[in-house]
Amino acid sequence: MCWWSISSAADGFQGQTARGSGTAAEGIDFENISIVHCACVAGEVGMHGDFWGVDEGALHIEASSHYSLVNPCFNDFDIYDSRGNAVFIGANPGNSHILDNVTLSGINIHGVRDENSYAFYFENPKGSATISDITVDDVDVSQVTNANGGNMDSFSGNEFTLTTTGVETSRPIEIAGVLLRLNCMALSRNSRDGVTEIREGDNVTLSVRVENNSATPLPAGDYPVRVAFRFADGSTVYTGKYTDGLNANNGVILTADWTAKAGGHTVTAVLDPSGSLGAMVAGDGSATVEKRINVQSGTLENLPYEPTSGVDFKVLDLRWRREGVDEPVGKGPINVGDRILFSAAIVKPARLHGRLWRAHTASWCM
Repeated sequence: MCWWSISSAADGFQGQTARGSGTAAEGIDFENISIVHCACVAGEVGMHGDFWGVDEGALHIEASSHYSLVNPCFNDFDIYDSRGNAVFIGANPGNSHILDNVTLSGINIHGVRDENSYAFYFENPKGSATISDITVDDVDVSQVTNANGGNMDSFSGNEFTLTTTGVETSRPIEIAGVLLRLNCMALSRNSRDGVTEIREGDNVTLSVRVENNSATPLPAGDYPVRVAFRFADGSTVYTGKYTDGLNANNGVILTADWTAKAGGHTVTAVLDPSGSLGAMVAGDGSATVEKRINVQSGTLENLPYEPTSGVDFKVLDLRWRREGVDEPVGKGPINVGDRILFSAAIVKPARLHGRLWRAHTASWCM
């Protein structure tokens, strides 16, 4: 977890105001800096995000609740393989402090790892910024920016003005004749326990075949092929980027892992979800494949888990039912005054003498 943060929380970054003139004097310059494998994505505290579980850009520029950022200049930055948003520009919501004449020049972004992050991410910006002479490479076209319809063009609105010049984003030239489609989605449980049905908590591999149904080969290197598996509940898992090329009338199987949730699911495989391959992807509906998946509710006694050495006990799940009510053990509503019978699945995940030990389910009333 790391990022290069410029925040107006510290006095040193608030800029200086010419005494008596009411205008800001020249701010601080940051020049010739490389940032490698930085940024963090929001999530569970201690696992993802910063110390509060919040996302931070590799270069994080934010006006805090204490001060405005006045006249800072960022020149000649190289940001490599950003784990989250490469450049974050924003202001703390609900306060009057702004970004006052922020200047970025010569910013070169080489790759953004997270599928939901951007080369330039704007969050509640207020004030003004100028961005010039920037290059963005190895980033899907859908991940260049979250603002202005995904275009790094000048715009003004919602208390913020952005001026951009000299923006270069790399996008491979489409190859005439290449036609990519999807065929035959499948799934499998990653377990050798002999059970065929998919149960809650199972690790499932989703797979789909990508085919080049044309007489023109797709060359390796600059044309990454990727598939998104989109579920009806709004969740999405992605395959890796396949860059080895596809020969004419040939195909490749791409996979992604998914943790099964109880119930019925509709999943749609979508080829090239970022749109970076353009017209090389079939537009007749054959670039998507849909499948129904039914997942059985797992009991506390058969919840899957990975054996882990050095861990004494691990709680897999906690469920309950209301005493005196005819209902299964689950995670249903609890009302004030209810007497609850709790059940927990606890395992001893280490392998001892080749045998996998599981603790008994524990139940109690409250």
